[in-house]
Amino acid sequence: MAPLLLALLLLGLAPGLARPLEPCPGPCRCRGRRLNCSGAALTLVPPASRQRPFSVLDFTGNALSLIPPQAWKGYPWAEKLVLRDNSLRAVKRRSLEGLLLLRHLDLSYNKIEAIEARAFENLPFLETINLEGNLITEVQSDTFRAWHGMQFLQTLVLSRNPLSAIEDTWFFKLPSVAHL
Repeated sequence: MAPLLLALLLLGLAPGLARPLEPCPGPCRCRGRRLNCSGAALTLVPPASRQRPFSVLDFTGNALSLIPPQAWKGYPWAEKLVLRDNSLRAVKRRSLEGLLLLRHLDLSYNKIEAIEARAFENLPFLETINLEGNLITEVQSDTFRAWHGMQFLQTLVLSRNPLSAIEDTWFFKLPSVAHL
């Protein structure tokens, strides 16, 4: 284990282990590997100060209405992203780009009406998607289509949506979903 850690440090692949932690992006609070931006009245995702290795990003209760491409560029180590209770209206294909290690995504209680085709393609290790309490009326074609086949997705929460149609054939091919 020690030779591997040394190699990672030398290659710069283990941020935060070889240098002091960067300051917390304001107006958020940091504790360990958790970035807590809940209730901070944010309208944009704050840029990360270099690449502090956060594993949990909590943006609950803000005013985020749009996530532009590359918004998560400085957060490559995130495993859990909570965007609960914001003003998001759509999940765009590139709005989750840069979160390669993400396992849990909470988009509940927003105003999401549409999810673009292949919106989750940049998240090959995703295990949980919570879309509860949005305005989704249909799951459009190719919403869950991805090069990796969404192999790890186990839980998909769509409750409390006015859902009337599922047009996506990939939805019915999700191999590991145990909780719907």
